[in-house]
Amino acid sequence: AEGGRTPCTGHPFVLPADGERLAAHLEKGDWSGGSRLFGLAGSQPCALSTTREGGLALPARGGRGFVHSGLGPVTREKWVLELCAGSCRVAQGFRELGFPSQSYEIGRSRAEDVLSGSAQQYIFDLVRAESVALVWVSFSFGSFCRARCGKPGGVRPVPVRNDSLLGVWGLPSLSVRQRAKVNLENRQVSFLIELVNLCIFYNTPLIVENALTSRLWNVPSLSYLIELGNVCDFDTCQYGASMKGTSRLAAWNIDVSFMRSRRVFSLSNFKTTSPSLSLSHALPSSAYCGGLVLALVSGFLQLL
Repeated sequence: AEGGRTPCTGHPFVLPADGERLAAHLEKGDWSGGSRLFGLAGSQPCALSTTREGGLALPARGGRGFVHSGLGPVTREKWVLELCAGSCRVAQGFRELGFPSQSYEIGRSRAEDVLSGSAQQYIFDLVRAESVALVWVSFSFGSFCRARCGKPGGVRPVPVRNDSLLGVWGLPSLSVRQRAKVNLENRQVSFLIELVNLCIFYNTPLIVENALTSRLWNVPSLSYLIELGNVCDFDTCQYGASMKGTSRLAAWNIDVSFMRSRRVFSLSNFKTTSPSLSLSHALPSSAYCGGLVLALVSGFLQLL
């Protein structure tokens, strides 16, 4: 799953061509309660295309992430947060089932940088307020990838980390560019560890996704925390993803073993499900196809 996400531009989730139905829904929509729901007194949702891009949504502001809109109303009280979201399909999938959802994707807006102080404070405050149903974290962590096994001057990128206690944080004698990338992802890991600890304390479900072979899992402080949770390894292609590879989910306060099987639980009682989350619908170069998202959200609902 590493290196396979393409940062989205504009709206994070593309719906199929049913613009007439979507436009009619939006024209009837009552957004008068939006300021109360999202804590933005006097603000209005930004206008986006109503043909293929999901209609109205709220842009990131003041540490808050991108607030997703859906084909139906919000029916749940707690937020779903997707961090470093790429295609943002997880956040949108939960929104279509009635969860208020936010995503953070710096490729869409600098205001969605999870390493900014305002974003981290906002996320931590939501967790402390016990207002989060699930946090999904999917940093790319490219410098932790074992595919970086080339030699200087070769085609493949050279490794910038190894499996030793010190080397997992970065090798010595890196170039300025390599050191900058390593330092950036080290900051992401430090933020992740702080977030995991906070979610454990407040009993907030949190899932971290990365490649099974990633050196991320060798970070000592994170591997210790994993012992307090549970892991699930699965092939993304079993859900119809265009990318082949084995991913690992590390989770706390939620059992993710249901992701090992290609099972999608019944969603017949949830009429707001978007048709774009069908099993056959997948984004090019994305590990998060519709089948995987459906399995995740339906399995999560079974645990409630």
